[in-house]
Amino acid sequence: MVDIAELKEMEEIDVTEKVVTVLEELDKGTTRDELVEMLDYSGWKSIDTYMRRKGFRFDSEGGNFVPDVSKSKTEVDVNLSDSESKVDKIKALFAENDLGSAEIADEFGFEDHLELAEYMASEGYRWDSEAGNYIKDEDMQTTNCITEQKEEIIDEVNKTVGKVVHLDEDIVRLLEVYSLYSGVNEDKIVEEALNRHFNSNGFLEEIKSKVA
Repeated sequence: MVDIAELKEMEEIDVTEKVVTVLEELDKGTTRDELVEMLDYSGWKSIDTYMRRKGFRFDSEGGNFVPDVSKSKTEVDVNLSDSESKVDKIKALFAENDLGSAEIADEFGFEDHLELAEYMASEGYRWDSEAGNYIKDEDMQTTNCITEQKEEIIDEVNKTVGKVVHLDEDIVRLLEVYSLYSGVNEDKIVEEALNRHFNSNGFLEEIKSKVA
């Protein structure tokens, strides 16, 4: 009979809810295949790997997991603690190819592999089926770069709005005369002239595409 309370007193192991489930189910006589299906794991090896990370080893004679006194908890988690960031740790586990996405999600406290994928996407990574791991999403980097450029352009536009444009005196007179002759507001004349100028150089569409 597995004594969970006693196990929880041991510092060398990590007794999680899933660890308790594995121990109790095997103790009741649940088969390996049934346990794999119950926990929605890819295979028995994944369960074995998970339990080893928590400080246990499988005792074939007793048919259940027991604390592995030859390893400390720190040694069991060495692959996780050596990584520089949470993203690196996740990628490292996928690279080891011992655990499936559901198991790795569980390792890091995600509800499921979908929540894990959402987290990685928020960090700028996407799943690459060929590599069998997450890789940096270059498209997202490009999008972020364009967004920053847009913000810079908009900031510059905001700084220049309302500035006075100084024109040559002869141009000003022509503008006033043309406005009186055509009945068109001077500001409108200048605006249309600038639009024609920008359009003729293809500059207007370029700017629109950057700030749209």
